Amino acid sequence: MPTYSNLNKMYLLLLENGGGALSPNIQRKICDYALSSRDTALLKRLAEYPGLTKEVDNLLARENDLVVLVAWASRKDRDPVDLEKRLLREKRVNALLPLASSTGLDQKVYSTVARIDSIHLTGALAGNPSVADDLRKRKLVEYAKHLPRGGSNPHVATLKKMVENGSSPESQASFYEAIAMTSNVAPYLEACLNSKVISSAAIDSILERIPAIYAMSGESLDRHTAKFFHVLVTVQLNPTQHKSLLAGVEKVVDSIKSSWRVRPYQDILETIKYSDAEYDSVYERFVSCQDANESALLLDELKHRVSSRGAGSSQSASIRHNEMARMVRAVASHRYLPAAKTLTYTSEMTESELKDLLARMEADNDMENMVALLDAVRAPERVLYGSRDPHALVKAYVAQRESKGFPNPLWLASCGPMVKDADLAYASLSYEHLLVCMVRNLELRAMVAAEMEKHLVSQEMWEVFHTLAKDFTGKLSQLLRVAVSIR
Repeated sequence: MPTYSNLNKMYLLLLENGGGALSPNIQRKICDYALSSRDTALLKRLAEYPGLTKEVDNLLARENDLVVLVAWASRKDRDPVDLEKRLLREKRVNALLPLASSTGLDQKVYSTVARIDSIHLTGALAGNPSVADDLRKRKLVEYAKHLPRGGSNPHVATLKKMVENGSSPESQASFYEAIAMTSNVAPYLEACLNSKVISSAAIDSILERIPAIYAMSGESLDRHTAKFFHVLVTVQLNPTQHKSLLAGVEKVVDSIKSSWRVRPYQDILETIKYSDAEYDSVYERFVSCQDANESALLLDELKHRVSSRGAGSSQSASIRHNEMARMVRAVASHRYLPAAKTLTYTSEMTESELKDLLARMEADNDMENMVALLDAVRAPERVLYGSRDPHALVKAYVAQRESKGFPNPLWLASCGPMVKDADLAYASLSYEHLLVCMVRNLELRAMVAAEMEKHLVSQEMWEVFHTLAKDFTGKLSQLLRVAVSIR
């Protein structure tokens, strides 16, 4: 360790403020002093000095200290020939790793390091966001080929981190595509498929290599390969790709001689046979359709395609479930589908999708169907939280039910704070139902007490209220009105 005397500090200041004006003699003397005292900080500062002489530069090129080497190699005016000579004679991978993983260096540093055969350097360059995309893509492909064919979760996570570290969406797509086009290791291809950014051409390439992918994984890794095929089956494929997938898996099934080992692949083959390559086409037409009648017809066709799947394997059931969920999401957000048709799918919708549907109806000022929506769903009070005007909606809902002579449901008891109207929410329930709700709703108890105090302003009214309440079966609002009116 150097002793930081005043001389060290003075030399550091000269190099910091010299601006390239230090004479060759002064530079050499500083270099001699730094080398003799092994002052790494001073050598690093000297290697970065703008007006460095060739003599001093050559002396610094011989240094093995990593910090000095990085500073020397990273100079903007570094001669590519000198850089190549120095780095290619460096035998220590650990000395070059800081260069491969450092950001912000000149591209010629990275391209020179890339010529050195080392999986560690390849990995560092592959995950470095400062490396040019073409070089980085090449190194990602090389690194993926060196990873174990088993593709354990840590290895897959490492590859994904390299691809996504500091990368733009366009770069990520390019990187995943390159791996998808060249690797035959199932777990790494699965990561590419899960990224959902690879092109149709890359998917074509994977489909063409299905037998080779299975062969690469080997019998001892059937579990990983089968998982990859399960993911591949869920990818949106065009009819040609669907046929290619079917043919590829059939070849795999035919190549497996063990009856117990072939079973998961037979299930996958069954799933592919039941899958519907036209589903996505109908789905896209439905989503973009702006005609109410045609939208309804397309929805019927979608539902038929999903429902008519054969029993198949458990994977078939999973695909049916996913396609139905996808269809229901599209129904909830479709602006041109008749509301009556939309309401038939409310039992399948999530709370978020129901709120989206309510927002669409509110935008159209469709109060009639908003009221119908509250009757159609299992938890209308939760859907109401997404309303712009819950008070108006609950008021219309109560008015419609009362006009038809229907009793109001218990869920209204939880809507008082939301609609800011106790008489509308709580008092619209029958007296008996109100008592049921009060058992589990502390806020309701406080509201009822406030309502009683608000209306029963005399001892006489309280006595009448107590007398009538014993056998009363109507609404609390009616009971209060009767107690107030009898004097």
